[in-house]
Amino acid sequence: MSVHKMDYGRFDLRGNGVPFENSAMEQIVVSGSGKTTLSAAAFRRLAEVPPEVEWFADLPNANTREAYRRDVVQFMGFLGIERPGQFREVARAHVIAWRKSLEAQRLGPASIRRKLSVVSSLY
Repeated sequence: MSVHKMDYGRFDLRGNGVPFENSAMEQIVVSGSGKTTLSAAAFRRLAEVPPEVEWFADLPNANTREAYRRDVVQFMGFLGIERPGQFREVARAHVIAWRKSLEAQRLGPASIRRKLSVVSSLY
């Protein structure tokens, strides 16, 4: 049996220089048969990974991460979201209101589509 580790690293969602740091390394247990299973402890720890860390961990390119971070922070600012858990309260009407706000700012259609795509990828 071998053990592999995953590192969720450091993510600075708001760009204020204060990153969320999940220094715990999650363990994935691989049995001799080649079947991969999570240890019970790793299962519990992965369930505790904040959604924003989980989301950013899936973006390997630093430039993409930064552009997405800016778009998410702009969306959060528009809605007054201060905690990741508040994303669960966002309804379609909120996103439509943000889109209308972006249109009022005279952003191009491609920029608006990208921003909406970023936000939709959170769900």
